[in-house]
Amino acid sequence: MGTWRTSARRLLRKSPVAYRVVRRAEAAARAAVHAWREPPVRALPASLDEQAEWQEELYLLDDDPWNFERSPYEQGKYQHTLDVLTADGARYESALEVGCSIGVFTEMLAPHCGELVAVDISATAVERAEARVAGQPHVRVERMVLPNEMPGGTFDLVVCSDVLYYLEGPSLAKTVDAIAGTIRPGGALVVVSWLGTFGPMSGAELHATLRHLLPPSFRLDRSERRDVDGPQGIGYQLDVYRREPSAAADGDGS
Repeated sequence: MGTWRTSARRLLRKSPVAYRVVRRAEAAARAAVHAWREPPVRALPASLDEQAEWQEELYLLDDDPWNFERSPYEQGKYQHTLDVLTADGARYESALEVGCSIGVFTEMLAPHCGELVAVDISATAVERAEARVAGQPHVRVERMVLPNEMPGGTFDLVVCSDVLYYLEGPSLAKTVDAIAGTIRPGGALVVVSWLGTFGPMSGAELHATLRHLLPPSFRLDRSERRDVDGPQGIGYQLDVYRREPSAAADGDGS
């Protein structure tokens, strides 16, 4: 737990009423975070601004609200993703990670990239990710709300891990289109999602929908489903889409 939060709690203990109010608020927030381990939840904030505020509150109350550092499921998923990305010693000139959270996977991916841009909707998560990759000047972490904001430049790898199922309808289509437009011919889009439901659609629905949202120059190069013991006993799916090397000549994207 952060030093600032420990100091704040010491001050709050001098006012028992205020302390009880804060503790109840913390308990409610943690219950919301971990509700996805129980029956499916769909009551997430609807707008991007509301989602940004909600995520920010979660990160203010917990250093790692989604348990990325401690969960064997999350660690195994990250290692599997990295193994796929670095097969045969693959390296990436420029990569983008969408939804980097506190930078656990960012740190794992960084040694395999010439440049790495990691973005998240939460300013507090971005601060923690920046601290995690400090001393690696080729890594840049920024707070952005996609699809309204997008990093400049193009990439030969974009990773979206457990993030796209927060979106639906026009927001999802716009985000996928914006991401596709940043991927260079021959580059890859990697989407990894828990297959349960925690948002407008399940991870399974997202992966079934994604292939219809991407431009025709993207082909599914690899798809793996791991039925491991994730939240609610549900596993995840990893899909790799490759943009055809001739895409620019076909007039698709950049």
